[in-house]
Amino acid sequence: MKILNNILLIPLFYIQRPWLTHRGLRFLKRFDETHEAEDLDNAISQIRRLVSLCPNGSTRATSLDLLSTAIRKRFDQGGNVELIEEEISMHREALKLRPIGNPDRLISLNNLSETIRVRFEMLGQPGDLEESIDYGRQGLALEPSDPDQRAKSLSSLGIALCMHFEHNGEMDDLESGIKYFHQALDLRPVGHPKRRGVLNDLATSMRTRFRETSDMNDLMKAVEFGRDALDACPADDQQRPLIIGNLASALLTRFTQNGSLEDLEESIDLNRQALASQPPGHPDRPLTLGNLPIAILLRFGETGRMEDLEDCIQLFRESLLLFPEGHPDRAMALSNISSAILTRFQQAGRIEDSDEGINILRETLRLLPNDHPYRAESLMNLAAAMLQRFELAPTVEALDEVVALDKEALEVLPPTHTYRATVLHSYAEALGRRFKLSKDLGDLARAVSLHEEALELWPPGHPEHCTSLKDLAMIILQRFEQSGDEGDLKKALELITNAEEELPADHPKHTDIRVALATVLLRMHSIDTSDNHDSDYLSKAFNFFEHAVNHSSASVKARFTAALEWISKAREYRHTSIIQAYTVSLTLLTRFLVATPSVELQHKFLRSTSTIPKTLASDAAAAAIDAEQLDVAIEFLEQGRSMLWSEMRNFRPPLEQLREVNPTFADELQKLTTQLEHQATSNHRILSERLDDLLSQIRKLEGFANFLSTVPFHTLRAAAAEGPIIVINVSQYRCDAIVVYYSCDPGLVHLPDIDLSTLAESASHCSDPKSTKAGDFSKRLRQILQALWKTVVNPIVDFIAPTLPLKSRIWWCPTSYLCAVPLHAAGPYLPKQRNLPDLFVSSYTSTLSVLISARAQRAEIVIKDLFVIADVGRPGSEIPSVQEELRRIQMHNQAAYLAFGENANNILTCLPQYRWVHFACHGHREQESFHSWFQLYGNDRLELIDLIHARLPNAELAFLSACHTAAVDVQGTPDEVIHLASALQFCGFGGVIGTLWAMADIDGPDVADDFYGSMFPENGSAANFKNSAVALNNVTKEMRKRKVPLDRWVNFVHIGA
Repeated sequence: MKILNNILLIPLFYIQRPWLTHRGLRFLKRFDETHEAEDLDNAISQIRRLVSLCPNGSTRATSLDLLSTAIRKRFDQGGNVELIEEEISMHREALKLRPIGNPDRLISLNNLSETIRVRFEMLGQPGDLEESIDYGRQGLALEPSDPDQRAKSLSSLGIALCMHFEHNGEMDDLESGIKYFHQALDLRPVGHPKRRGVLNDLATSMRTRFRETSDMNDLMKAVEFGRDALDACPADDQQRPLIIGNLASALLTRFTQNGSLEDLEESIDLNRQALASQPPGHPDRPLTLGNLPIAILLRFGETGRMEDLEDCIQLFRESLLLFPEGHPDRAMALSNISSAILTRFQQAGRIEDSDEGINILRETLRLLPNDHPYRAESLMNLAAAMLQRFELAPTVEALDEVVALDKEALEVLPPTHTYRATVLHSYAEALGRRFKLSKDLGDLARAVSLHEEALELWPPGHPEHCTSLKDLAMIILQRFEQSGDEGDLKKALELITNAEEELPADHPKHTDIRVALATVLLRMHSIDTSDNHDSDYLSKAFNFFEHAVNHSSASVKARFTAALEWISKAREYRHTSIIQAYTVSLTLLTRFLVATPSVELQHKFLRSTSTIPKTLASDAAAAAIDAEQLDVAIEFLEQGRSMLWSEMRNFRPPLEQLREVNPTFADELQKLTTQLEHQATSNHRILSERLDDLLSQIRKLEGFANFLSTVPFHTLRAAAAEGPIIVINVSQYRCDAIVVYYSCDPGLVHLPDIDLSTLAESASHCSDPKSTKAGDFSKRLRQILQALWKTVVNPIVDFIAPTLPLKSRIWWCPTSYLCAVPLHAAGPYLPKQRNLPDLFVSSYTSTLSVLISARAQRAEIVIKDLFVIADVGRPGSEIPSVQEELRRIQMHNQAAYLAFGENANNILTCLPQYRWVHFACHGHREQESFHSWFQLYGNDRLELIDLIHARLPNAELAFLSACHTAAVDVQGTPDEVIHLASALQFCGFGGVIGTLWAMADIDGPDVADDFYGSMFPENGSAANFKNSAVALNNVTKEMRKRKVPLDRWVNFVHIGA
């Protein structure tokens, strides 16, 4: 210092240092209270000035520590790696200023160890982790007297060692980390503000050790430490979301071990709490967004609630946005979302989910280098997804890819890896399937070898041992089919018998194994030349099929699959149990669909899955006809063809109707069905028994006698009270018409001349007339009608005509492609010969039950309440003749309410107030039938699914003067009649008039005039909706008189009572 004129000159640094330090600390404190970025910026600015004024020495080192604290706070707000780099630079400088022997050297060593570890977490550079551990060990070796600094050293080194374990798998690192955490905890007594952090680290490391050792004590300790950490954490602490998330993870892990739904629910609740306190940009939000949907996905596995699965996928998609291209964790985020999407594919059968899941898995694999520890798992996942996809579209190319994926996974996995047996098994299954297509004996031999190798890795007592025995038996059976070596057949029988005998009595895998055992026994039967073989192998085989299907511990889906195999073998061996097999299969399918939450999802599942034959009901009916059981054939068709609808009364889902009568029963039914189908549990038998007991109680309720069961024929025949019902069954095995009468036994008309390929072609023409060249459709339609007359309708007319007066009403209930062709207009179309419309008045019904409901509690009315929905007033889009059509309607019913410019919601609100409704607007058919729609004013849509959900207690008659309102999708589920006209029938209308294809706009006014002229006679007599079929017959008769082209009058159909 200099002395000038007896005045002591103090350097500016000594004057400003306390002031700058005070201001910096004051801004930091205020930032902690307000979280205002401006306060943090001011703090950093003040402390940077402080550092710039500090000379070398301890004072500068202390100032650098303070600046690093402020910069870390900025980093915690969503900063980048540059801030961490700056911190590391400052800590390195501070360490140089604190040489060995300096009492504050430990502070710099701890800071450097922790900050370099943070950089490792961001960049994943192994050298950073090694350096962090080195600095941590140096700090610990100083053995400081300050317990707080020693606790910090112990914790920091413990964290780094646990991270090191995650990357090298050395248990010594993990054990050392846990030891240091315990020592640190001893230095952080209850009430210490940093105790919660050590508890959280202990909880995480104990859960990690449990993952390696499966010691439940470690997992219980992890939950205990996690709860203690949360209890010690203030509500506003920044670390609270992380502590909550770690406890949620521990509880989730414990759920996977003990199946406690309480642990699962608490884990989901805690994760939601954590997410709520982590706004976008929070550094821990990605972790929570990854954990929460995993927990929800597990809950879906327990409950089967589709809303959980949808929620899970949405959260995974949000999580993926936080891991852009280049992020080290993007591959894991992709793997998570693919798992959820492929789960939805398994539930709903949507091909687009399979495609998306596979594409995401391909991207995941692209991001993982050959030496990445998760690459083998990703290869396995993609192989499994491709194998599922193969079941829908069997191609050798798909199997080639599965084989290549499994082969690479085997090369990546070490010989002792847990997943090795799983990959061997998948590889063998893919080769076995490929052999069936390619007949390459090399594939067969390799498949046997791989199955044998997998079996060695799954010894007796392993959960997969019996499955491995079964699959090895089946591949050896394939080898027998090629070689004819009876030793292979005997070996297959030995293996599969061992599998059956090893399993506990209530194990769910008995179903799959008994099917395999039955298959082997049938093959033994086919080569057995002894005198008693018919009563030995054959009877045993079909007994095993029966026991497999009735095994209550297995899932409904597994039992249904077994029933289909039973059907196949019973038909192949002409066994009398085929009727029983079909009965059980339809019952199981009905029960399986109860767990599917909506009619639309049920339809998508039935339409897209390859597991369910689209002709199941028709083939069942054919078997019953073969057995001369016509009543059973009708019951089969009713149950199977109307899987989505026949269980509805007043067209409400069965669960909804039950809930109105007995909510307790409904809730219990939904819970049991979803648990049985989705829960991987050992108590399937108990749940199944509870379900059977519950169904027994439900069927004792008034009106629920046939709940989720086959409606008996003596009930169904009531549909023929006003005329015969002609049920036409089209099957690959035989084609017949069953004429159902009200007061006598049904009659059978065999239809041997139906050719399925010709019928499919005719249905395609009628479903899409535009595919026929312009002007040629009427000509082609005439040929179709003539062919229908010859092969289908004329034999039936010959059968019913002797006992049925001319112009009587008849109802057609067709199946398969006959649903898409105009049976009502069939005829020879030759001079002086009458066609069907000249003989009888035809209507259609999709099921007998729906026709019974259409007639229930209907009364004649005098009030002519008619609701007319018209799309008018839109320039360029209005139907040209719609105004004239409306004028003609009002001529016959001046009280008709004309709805112009109404949106869908208003129309749905008004519909329940009217008995009759007339649509005069465009109709649009969609590939997804439930989204076919009426076009309303302003391009608003009234969709089929909206109509199904409507409640229309007064509905009687709907006239759909629009295009495609009764068109059937021949590519979907041909045994299900899903179109706009059927939707109106299903939501309550007793009679519906629709169109099979595009309607000629010019016909609208004349058709409306003739129809309502018949329905509203001038003498004022009561208007009865049941006259609508006769009125429509008169309309088409007038059209023929006016020489209207054939395709324009054939277009109109009547459905219902």
